[in-house]
Amino acid sequence: MSRFWRRTGAALSGRPGLILLLAGTVTVLLAAGLFRLQFATDQDSYLDARDPAAVTNERYQELFGGEAMVVLFTMEEGRSVADLLTPSNRAQLEALEARFGAADEVFSVVTPLAALQWSHELAVSGTALAIQGSAIEREQDAAAIAAREADRNLTFARAVAAGEQTLDNPEWVAFLLYSNEGFALAPDGSVIAPPDEELVIRPALRSAFPDRGHALMAVFLVGNASLDQLAAGVEVVAAGLEGMTFEGADVLVAGTPTFLTDLNNYLQEGLVILGLIALGVMLVVLALSFRVRWRLLALGVVAVGIVWGFGAFGHLGLDLSLVTIAGLPILIGIGIDFAIQVHARVEEETVLDREPHPFAEALQRLGPPMVVATVAAAIAFASMQVSLVPMIRDFGVLLAVGIVAMLLAGTVLSPAVLGARERRRPTTVLQPSRIAGLAARVGSA
Repeated sequence: MSRFWRRTGAALSGRPGLILLLAGTVTVLLAAGLFRLQFATDQDSYLDARDPAAVTNERYQELFGGEAMVVLFTMEEGRSVADLLTPSNRAQLEALEARFGAADEVFSVVTPLAALQWSHELAVSGTALAIQGSAIEREQDAAAIAAREADRNLTFARAVAAGEQTLDNPEWVAFLLYSNEGFALAPDGSVIAPPDEELVIRPALRSAFPDRGHALMAVFLVGNASLDQLAAGVEVVAAGLEGMTFEGADVLVAGTPTFLTDLNNYLQEGLVILGLIALGVMLVVLALSFRVRWRLLALGVVAVGIVWGFGAFGHLGLDLSLVTIAGLPILIGIGIDFAIQVHARVEEETVLDREPHPFAEALQRLGPPMVVATVAAAIAFASMQVSLVPMIRDFGVLLAVGIVAMLLAGTVLSPAVLGARERRRPTTVLQPSRIAGLAARVGSA
C-alpha cells in the first residue's frame, strides 16, 4: 500500500499538465449535474411516498385540488362587504372566475360572488324556508319550536322588506349577507334593523365573508403540483389581478404557493450567499494562519470539490432542500481540511525533512489515514438512509458523495498544482507561523 501511495504522489506531481487536463474534463462533466439540481419544498421532502399520510394526501389532491391561493378583499373605512357586490365589482369577479377557471394551473375557483349566489338560489327557490319548516317539524321542545318559528317569520319579513330579489338590489344583498341577529319585528310587522356596525355575517357565508370588512376568494391550484407548476399558478393569479381595481376595496394576494415560490427563490439565492460567506471565512483563516506559499490554493481546490460533489448529487437525480443545503458549509470545512493537510505536508517534506520525493512521501503518510477517515464518515452519512424523512436521506447521500469528492480534490489537485510550482520555483524556506508554534507547545505539554 505504501508503494501505491508513493507512486500516486510521484505521478500527480510529475505530470501536472495531464492531471489538470483530466481534472478539468471531469469538472465540466460533473458541472452539468448542477443544472439538474432542483429545490424541493413540497411534502415529498418531509413524507416518504409510501407513508399512509402521503398516499392519502395525494389522493385527496387528485379529487379536490392542491394548494390554495387566497385573494383578500379589505373594505375601505366606512364600507362593508355589501359594497363589494356592486354591479361593476361583480362583473370583475365573474371575469376573474372565468379567467382562472380556464387556466391549466388552476383546479377550481370560489369567489365571494359564488358564495352569495349559492345563498341567493336557496332563498329565491324557497329551499331555505323549506329547510326551516322541516327543522320546526322535527323539533320536540315547545320553546325551541317557538324560537324557530319566530326566526322563520323574521326571515320572511326581512325578505319581503328587502324588495326585489336580485343581486342588483343592495337591500336584497344585505338580506343574504346578514343573519337575523340584532333584527326584530315591530308590533306593526315592520322590521327593526340594528346599527350597521352590529350587523353579523350569516354563519354559512363566513368562509367567504369572515366579517363585515373582509371577503375572500380561493383559487385552488392543481393537485400534487411540482414547485414549477405552483410558481406558474402564482403567476396566473398575479397576472389575472394585475390592473384590476375593485370599488371600495383593497386587494391582497397570499397563500402557501406564494410562500413556497418565495422560499424557493430565497434558497437558491441563499445557497450562493452561504457558500460565499463560508469561502470568505476560509479566506481570512488561510490568510492569517496558514503560513505557506500559495496559501489560498485550498480555496480553489474546495471550489472544484464543491462542483464535483454537488454535480454528482445532481446527476443522481436528487433534490436540494432546507436540510441538504446545510451540507454546503460542512463540505467546505472538510475540503479545506483535506487541502491544507496535503499542502502543509508537502511544504514540510520539501523544506524541513529535505525529502528527495516530497509528494510521494506526503501521500504515503497522509493517504491511508485520510482514506480511512473518509470511508468511516461516508458510512456514517450513508446510515441516514434508515430515516423515514426523504430530505434526511438526501442529506446523507450529499455528505457521503461530497466527502469523497473533497478527498479526491484535495489529494489530486493539490499535488498536481504544487508539483508544477515546485518545478519552476522550488520552495526553500518554510515561513514561521504563530499557530504552528502554539500547536507545538500544546503538543509537547
